[in-house]
Amino acid sequence: MKNLLFIGLGRMGSPMAGHLAANADFAVSVYNRTPGKAERWLSQYTGTAHNENNPYDAIILCVGNDDDVRENLALDGQFVPCLKPGAGFRRRSRGGQR
Repeated sequence: MKNLLFIGLGRMGSPMAGHLAANADFAVSVYNRTPGKAERWLSQYTGTAHNENNPYDAIILCVGNDDDVRENLALDGQFVPCLKPGAGFRRRSRGGQR
């Protein structure tokens, strides 16, 4: 089972994270800068809230702009230190995949 952190639970991110959570191959943790969105997602899907002690195989971002990406992927931030060695990240946005 792969441990995933999904960041960004807006109109696109919430159902995308839900789709991943329905797959038995993934354990999904979620984070949103608006806590209510994460709480609402957790009431609808199987998953957990982000915890800094969780080791993640991947971080998936569904955020609106490059500044949000840079903020969430800061090396000294709250998410990148949780990645397992060799892990990666994926970004989805209206601007495309990067």
